[in-house]
Amino acid sequence: MSHSNGAAPCPLILSTRPFLGASALTKQANLDCLVRFSRPENTASVVTAAAGQGVGAIAPMNDPTLLRALDLARASCSVQVYPIIPNVLGYVREATDYGMVGAGIRQVRRLRIGDLLGLGIRGLANIRGVMARNFSTILSLLIEVEMAAFKKFRPPLVLLHGQVTDIAVAFGNQEALRIFADVIRRRFGAEPGVVTNNFAALLHALNQWRIDIEVIVAPFNPQGFLMKPTKQVCESLLRETDRFIIADKIGTGDAESLKGAFEYLHGLEIHAAVVEITEAAAVDRLPPLQKGN
Repeated sequence: MSHSNGAAPCPLILSTRPFLGASALTKQANLDCLVRFSRPENTASVVTAAAGQGVGAIAPMNDPTLLRALDLARASCSVQVYPIIPNVLGYVREATDYGMVGAGIRQVRRLRIGDLLGLGIRGLANIRGVMARNFSTILSLLIEVEMAAFKKFRPPLVLLHGQVTDIAVAFGNQEALRIFADVIRRRFGAEPGVVTNNFAALLHALNQWRIDIEVIVAPFNPQGFLMKPTKQVCESLLRETDRFIIADKIGTGDAESLKGAFEYLHGLEIHAAVVEITEAAAVDRLPPLQKGN
């Protein structure tokens, strides 16, 4: 596998779903997280603790509070940033409050002057495509709007949100995946990856369409949760592919659950995983993902 930054993704990647109240926890627990992590310093403390215990990367979405927390955390620790774009949940929330046009305006207002100028120049160069509602042109500009928030972090890996990935696969929209991969590599010098909740369908599509996306984030866990169509099929396909697989939805986050999950992943020779952590005190109980670590 060839990566733009010359290295494979970090073995342990911190999920930001709990910080946004969107984890696999109960509704009440998610609500509690949403309130607690509305303060950037609370998120920063968990990120800093995780980095101190070997979590080498974090996978955030374009959320202003979350990005402020990353600034705080990176002032005292080293952690790579693997953006997940677009922030689907954020768009839905803002569209509900401000309407689709209002949500778009709020995104643009967050851009710095330099980013606005660059985006404006590229928008003018592609004005005919925008006016004609050309899918390729509009998608490219949307990716640039999202990535403007992450440029300062110099991300080596950028992930396409799972809902967008799975919709593109379901509707046979190979152009969306090609454009994403091209823009991320050409404009940002990063490795493109995709998140999915339908590993088998995605893998089939990437192979059939011959799309050069080597990094896939997909559910892999001992229970077979969200491993579609079945746990056995996903495990079989995993053995056949040479793409770099990052396990997601691996467990509840407690030490015992993660220990069993990591043993399962080691048996499958999966060497990277996304972990959900909500308490800094729980980080020191993280078991190693790979034996010998």
